[in-house]
Formats: sequence, C-alpha cells, structure tokens
Amino acid sequence: RNNGSSPVRITSSRSVETSPTWTPDGSQILFISDRLGAPKIYRVSANGGNPSALTTRGHNDDPDVSPRGDRVVYTSNQGGGGFDVWVSDLSGGNAVNLTSGLSGCEHPSWAPDGRHIVFAHRGQIMVMDADGTDKRRLTDASRIPGENESPAWGPSGLTRKR
Repeated sequence: RNNGSSPVRITSSRSVETSPTWTPDGSQILFISDRLGAPKIYRVSANGGNPSALTTRGHNDDPDVSPRGDRVVYTSNQGGGGFDVWVSDLSGGNAVNLTSGLSGCEHPSWAPDGRHIVFAHRGQIMVMDADGTDKRRLTDASRIPGENESPAWGPSGLTRKR
C-alpha cells in the first residue's frame, strides 16, 4: 500500500524489475522490467494485477509521472548512440523525443507545476520546458568540479545528488 501499512507484491516475474514510481493519485505504479529482453516501462495497479507495457522500443529507464498523472517522462536509447529524454501519455502513446541529438541524458524529473523537466546530461544538470524547448544548463563543472546526477524537484525547489 502507498502508506506502507501492508506490503503487497505487485509483480510475479523472475525478471529484474526496478525504479518503481507512483502515479500522483496512488492508483498505479510504473516500473522498469527486462521481462521481454531490453528494459521497458510497465504500468500496474497498486493492488497488483497484470502489468502492461508502456514502451515497446529501445532500452528505457528513469520513469517519472507528471504531477497531473497524464504523462510520463523517461530516458530511452533507441539505437541512436545514447539515451535521450522522451515523454509520452500514460498509456505509452504519443511518445516524443525531447532531447534528440543530445544523448547521454539521465534521470528526468517533472517540476511540481508540470511546466519544466530537469535532467542530467553528461555530468551536468539541465532544465527544459515540458515540450522540450528552452534547454539550459544549471550547473557548470568548470566552476564546481564533479559529476552532477539524479536531479529532482523537492518541496523547497531543485535538489541533486553528487
């Protein structure tokens, strides 16, 4: 359960299944599974049941559901040389590559208002509008050495893991 009171097994696959994330209303969980080969994003009821695949192409990772619960942002390597940030509706349809040509993208996360997406790109933190426009770098490794990764929005703003 989403309050932690009674754990429920929601999958029964012997595959590697990682990166669970809740929909905002708590009714569904998205996760990564390699049950059909390359890792894909699946959706399942929070009460368990038959998971359905949201993605069918490439190697997919890092799902994050939008604050309204109608879209999911994730990373995907579809054979083009690296991971890009993609967004689709919650059924997996209308998938759009938001960072075509950047590659090396990881860990996208929605802003609380759903208007922006933050992500890591080759050790730097970047942000863009939810439609993929106005990409800008928030960190500068030449001024603060090190890798910046796993950005996320929190109650007091943007956080990152170093």
